[in-house]
Amino acid sequence: MAEVQVIYQKIMLEFLFELYVFYALTARKLDRAPGFWPRVLGGLAAVLALAWGAAVCYRSVGGTALGRIAVYVFLFAATAAHLRLCFDETFPTVLFCASAAYAAQNLCYKLYLIFWCGGEALRWYDGWGARFDLYYHLLYYAFFALAAGAVYLLFIRGLLRHMSGGRLDYQMLAVTVLALSITVILCSVEDVYFAHLSVVRENRFELWDHYVLRQAGNLFSVMGCAVVLMLTSRTVERRELRQELGYLQHAVHQSELQYEISRDTIDLINVKCHDIRYKLGALAAQGERMRPEAVADLQKSISIYDAKVETGNQL
Repeated sequence: MAEVQVIYQKIMLEFLFELYVFYALTARKLDRAPGFWPRVLGGLAAVLALAWGAAVCYRSVGGTALGRIAVYVFLFAATAAHLRLCFDETFPTVLFCASAAYAAQNLCYKLYLIFWCGGEALRWYDGWGARFDLYYHLLYYAFFALAAGAVYLLFIRGLLRHMSGGRLDYQMLAVTVLALSITVILCSVEDVYFAHLSVVRENRFELWDHYVLRQAGNLFSVMGCAVVLMLTSRTVERRELRQELGYLQHAVHQSELQYEISRDTIDLINVKCHDIRYKLGALAAQGERMRPEAVADLQKSISIYDAKVETGNQL
């Protein structure tokens, strides 16, 4: 029993390690809260304590789809709360980053299952013997490192490029969370179902039909997580486009205002020029020297040329 409990604890720790790798990637451009590192360390200690309790529950309910879903949703909620504690951001923004990280973690895991199940079908691992666990973990983390790098380059890097400032599109956020929830639920049901069909060890099957169904389920999960990551990228891209559109609309409005002011100024100048020409003609007709009052009147009329129009537009 103690050995089984240790196995479940390792499963929880591996899941948290992978999840926090992607938390570090998706949240690295968020504004940190005061006392960031104490919050990180203190929150991590609390999450690990909760993971120990989750491992105890996993031994009892991990064999059912509903129990497995409950355990992983609980851990995800705990880590999302930890993320919110560490960053000075709104909860929707934190949930957005956490959902993207969870989708990335699940995507890497399912990609590995596709590779692993293929190797089981070809009997690649039969000669590992007593060192099976060691070789399994070496292979898994080497694959995870490569997959995480690929996911970062394909999805997360573009996401981070547009993450600074602004409000999220809450409609797209809701769609992202919903799609991720459906994917996680189906993945849990699939894992429990095929664990009962496995022989010798998990994900090894005697019947070819079971292998094909398992790989089809893995591929569906990969596609679901990829869709979630594409939706997150689309969310921030749409937000940035709306911001740029707002800037352009403001610039056009300022240009229109500048044009109206300039047109009014030109009309006023034309009127003043007409007045000046009339006054000069009248003085010339009188054959008199210009009186001081007349000079002052002309200077006042000419002063319109020195007027500086301020619109607030720096363009």
